[in-house]
Amino acid sequence: MQVSKWFKNTCYAALKTREQPRFVDPLNITAMACPAFPLCPLAITEVERGIPGILKRIRAVFEKVGLKYNESVVVRIIGCPNGCARPYMAELGLVGDGPNSYQI
Repeated sequence: MQVSKWFKNTCYAALKTREQPRFVDPLNITAMACPAFPLCPLAITEVERGIPGILKRIRAVFEKVGLKYNESVVVRIIGCPNGCARPYMAELGLVGDGPNSYQI
């Protein structure tokens, strides 16, 4: 399938004018969450929409104990004990065990 020249130029122009993020928290880069409720019938708690708030709380604890802002750990959060996002292999793994409840 060939893409028209107009479409290519429009896409390139949109990408060039789009403002790129200046900073992305390293926790957001290394974190992973399973989709949980929207897709998985085994899910016990909601993870996909909850991970931004959880990462903010983890960052707050990092700052409280004096860890630098550029430091990060591998965070994996899942909505059931099934282990799809491999939390058992992460440096900080959270497993959902009830509504808005996680175990480390």
